[in-house]
Amino acid sequence: MNVKNYNLVHVLSYQEYRTPLVRVQLFEQAAIQQSIKGEDSPRVVEVWIVVPFRVYWDSYFNSYLKDLRITFPSLPIRILGGADRLANFPQTQLMFYFRKSLGQSPVIFHFRGDDLISQFLKIKSNYPQDRFVADIRGLWPAEFLLNKNKVVFNEKELLTDPSAALLVSQMNQNLNYADGLSTVSAELGRVIKKLSGFEKNSWTVPCAIPENSISTNTSKNSSDQLLIGYLGGTAPYQHLPDLVLPFMDCLIRLNSQVKLRFITHQPDELRKIISRFAWEEEKFEIFSVDQKLVQNYLKDVDLGLLIRKRNLVNQVAQPVKVGEYLAAGVPVLAQTDLSGLSISDHPGILEKEFEGNPMEKIAEEILSWLSTTSRNQRSLLAVESAKKLTWEQMISRHRYHYHQILNQN
Repeated sequence: MNVKNYNLVHVLSYQEYRTPLVRVQLFEQAAIQQSIKGEDSPRVVEVWIVVPFRVYWDSYFNSYLKDLRITFPSLPIRILGGADRLANFPQTQLMFYFRKSLGQSPVIFHFRGDDLISQFLKIKSNYPQDRFVADIRGLWPAEFLLNKNKVVFNEKELLTDPSAALLVSQMNQNLNYADGLSTVSAELGRVIKKLSGFEKNSWTVPCAIPENSISTNTSKNSSDQLLIGYLGGTAPYQHLPDLVLPFMDCLIRLNSQVKLRFITHQPDELRKIISRFAWEEEKFEIFSVDQKLVQNYLKDVDLGLLIRKRNLVNQVAQPVKVGEYLAAGVPVLAQTDLSGLSISDHPGILEKEFEGNPMEKIAEEILSWLSTTSRNQRSLLAVESAKKLTWEQMISRHRYHYHQILNQN
């Protein structure tokens, strides 16, 4: 069998559509897949969103959908609604109707996560050449525990918790139906394969960025101010109160020119955490902006922070914010080995070992680097790194593996 013609459908669950990063990591990826033509390109690219039937009348969802269709006018976005009380009717019927419209060429169903795969199994009874890819972007069972303030450091510890073990079992059942596995880091792929015994085609595609999002202006302002940035939320794995903010406090105390910029979708929660440090109001600023405007608020930042503690969640992560910082021309300071990327390939990433070392000493080293490396030079290093993380490059990796699994018996 040598399948060349195929279609690509990205599948998104209702629970994730509000996640700010879905726009970049799914819709922009799909639009770029659609735009890049070649022998290995799909005939048609679509996005299907699986939702409860009640969402058809949800004003927020309809506004969100309208915005997506304006932003990506040539990308078909289909809604599969179903009512729980009616065995998800008419979701299955819509699924088959939409699938029929794609013709007899096989379809790669690229699922964001693994939880919807079992709902699509019926399609293979009519279209046995279709293939399912599970795109797993984090170790959800470990994140579930971390959100309950239970930290685990390896797979064995994860399985000792009954709730997490149940989530792992559900993930493994879903992966039984997958033909391919894509993960955002090699370490995440290793852990998932160890937990599930998955032996089929697997590959790594880090959280990528559109090529047109990379800053073309590497000139930074020439003021003496040092703007230190934080992009993200207040989840426990971000380690704001015990790592990020204390480090920022060291920087402020060591250099009066340091100012802090926070870009977050949780401004109220963040302000409560910051209040413990009693910083003067002029020392920091908090912005909550639409995802597509984030770069506008990053471009003046001198250094972005990604400081986290070692645990199973962070060891397998490859945070989207790394690419966002770099694309804006902002170098990133990360805890050693926790950026999910090789620093030898990405010179815009600095690593420091925060665990077990005096924080003030690290702050002094960083301030010295900032004072001896010009803003333009730092920005060029970041942009050089960002160019290795574009969807335009990563999509070829997906396509190679799509063809691999399409041509397996």
